[in-house]
Amino acid sequence: MGQKMVVLPKNILKTVRSNPMARLLYTTDIGFYPYALNHYRSRTQGAGEYILIYCVEGKGTVKLGQEAHTITPNHYFIIPKKQGHSYQSDSEHPWSIYWIHFDGKLADLVYGKFTLLQPGPSGIPMEEERIRQFESLIELLERGYSQNHIEYATFLLFHLISTFIFHEEHFFTHRKLERDTLTEQIIDFLGQNLHTSLEAGDLTGKFNMSYSGLHAAFKRQTGYSIMNFFYMMKVQKACEHLNFTDLSVKEIGFKLGFNDPLYFSRFFKKNMGLSPSEYRKDLVG
Repeated sequence: MGQKMVVLPKNILKTVRSNPMARLLYTTDIGFYPYALNHYRSRTQGAGEYILIYCVEGKGTVKLGQEAHTITPNHYFIIPKKQGHSYQSDSEHPWSIYWIHFDGKLADLVYGKFTLLQPGPSGIPMEEERIRQFESLIELLERGYSQNHIEYATFLLFHLISTFIFHEEHFFTHRKLERDTLTEQIIDFLGQNLHTSLEAGDLTGKFNMSYSGLHAAFKRQTGYSIMNFFYMMKVQKACEHLNFTDLSVKEIGFKLGFNDPLYFSRFFKKNMGLSPSEYRKDLVG
């Protein structure tokens, strides 16, 4: 309960990497695992991105080569990319962690600054604002991938990482995301109906507006059509099920309104670049 995760689809990452601003520093995956009993990952070849792990409760171990680092509450660690590693939660006191996979043209410099100032697991003061920044970044990416969202995510990520690396010098500020009320209502409605196959009539009946009017307002705020956004939400929910449950691919498809398992697999692969089974074998986090 309470687990959160956002994985950027392969086609969205292409957009991010081609954006002059966003490609400087971006997240590919971000999430929160509360009380993560039996959480374990091992990557003999490492990951293609840097991984920041921030422990807020319990404890765990990060191993790089033959060197093991214990991570306890209010400590964080950045795992270098392309370096074999493993990490796991403590069996008696499972950790609760926020984590980010990040990369970009400035990512090497960011990691270099981390190793210069804090060469190992680093303790930082407990700061509720930092948690809110994690939540804001997760929420922003859950709400879509318009150019504004992508570029804003880069600034949020810079700010968030700076609260770790420069925690002694940094004074935190927070501004709640300004959101359009109608767009928020539509997104909430879509989220409540991921198990269905929505049609235009369902939306016009719910909001008592023409579909063209809803479409124009929604696209103006998000950069996406309502139905494209709905399908992206289905992909994201499928990723969550594949990561957090033992449901079969067929069962996940049914939960998301796909009566044809083959169509669901093709749909997932088109958006993520991997079939659901392949994605599950290559879990992130």
